[in-house]
Amino acid sequence: GEQGAGISVDISEPGELETAISSAGEICSDILIETYVKGKDVRIIVINHEVVAVAVRKPPAITGTGSLTIRELIKKHNRRRMAATGGESFIPDDAETLRCLNKEGLDYESVLEKGRTVVVRKTANLHTGGTIHDVTDEISPVLKQAAVNVSQTLDIPVTGLDFMVPDISGDDYAFIEANE
Repeated sequence: GEQGAGISVDISEPGELETAISSAGEICSDILIETYVKGKDVRIIVINHEVVAVAVRKPPAITGTGSLTIRELIKKHNRRRMAATGGESFIPDDAETLRCLNKEGLDYESVLEKGRTVVVRKTANLHTGGTIHDVTDEISPVLKQAAVNVSQTLDIPVTGLDFMVPDISGDDYAFIEANE
């Protein structure tokens, strides 16, 4: 999907799969089902086959106050994120957010205990409330070379490459996608 639309992550039940396919079908008639890979979501920017920037993208999370509902916490979060991003980043009030909450035994009306943090979506896309953190100076040489190899293989001179990694300073990775 474009900008995280129609994406469902960490599907573990048949009903979730049916819902995810239906949701994706509303965005595009071509639906891709991939293996779920745990790890940190890393975007590597490559220009002329040279790594120029690296960011870890984190899924949106809220922290309980002990008195506000999850719906109220998300509303507060969205006001801050939309102000900081010119309206581009917010947690959607949709079936995917509710599915992720339900996996934690929660819903929009649940009051989160003070200090408890809950990831409300599994995708780390900026347009669905995720945040971006610069880690350019922390990336491993192996991951850096993998990004260069992918950009050369695809012959895309300017690209954002997405990887899932257990540790940005380590050598293990899964290549997810390339974005022109």
